Amino acid sequence: MMMSPESYYMGLEGKTADEILTELNGLRREISELKAALRSQDLTEPDIMPSRNVRLSMALDYFDMAKKALIEAGGEYTPTEDEQRALDFNARLDKLTVLEFSVSRHFLITKTLSADFSGGKTFAKIVRVSNPLYGDENRKKVGEIERERLISELRSIHMGDWDSAYNLSGILDGEDWSVTLRFSGGSEECFHGSNAWPFSFARFCGIIGYDEDEETEF
Repeated sequence: MMMSPESYYMGLEGKTADEILTELNGLRREISELKAALRSQDLTEPDIMPSRNVRLSMALDYFDMAKKALIEAGGEYTPTEDEQRALDFNARLDKLTVLEFSVSRHFLITKTLSADFSGGKTFAKIVRVSNPLYGDENRKKVGEIERERLISELRSIHMGDWDSAYNLSGILDGEDWSVTLRFSGGSEECFHGSNAWPFSFARFCGIIGYDEDEETEF
């Protein structure tokens, strides 16, 4: 059983900056190995419990706690290029104006969930739009979310550590998905995939209110 990030942090109390830096380097290696294993898409390799997705999420949580402990112990943290990219993504989230999430199954129907904070909105409706094959459209409000809460939760699932694309080759049917984040000033960040998903995708679906088993036109 994996310990909570808070318990891991408490276990670092009393350690020197050098000892915590050793912990950080070990976590860096573990994170790199887990990301490589997930990218390899080797379905013949058994995935022990907890799964690689869970272990990667937890290792990233531990890494955040170890960075905090290192600074408190008087040490200095120098991010790698990948870590800096994640930090930059988290900083950009403060300028988030629109989030759009689309899922398409079997090339027939697309379901889109979107939250629009443009115009300085603090809360946004989460609107579902389902588009059947022949162009009929069904719009429905399925929830509401606070902007600051959404930003905090996107950071908590380490979305900045997602790759831009996830694809499982050799499958012509199944599920395609995309996530587009738009920011004030006109820039945007896009993630997409086909029959493959980021390590914290299930948590993202919970945040945005997507239920793949929901009985809709899907």
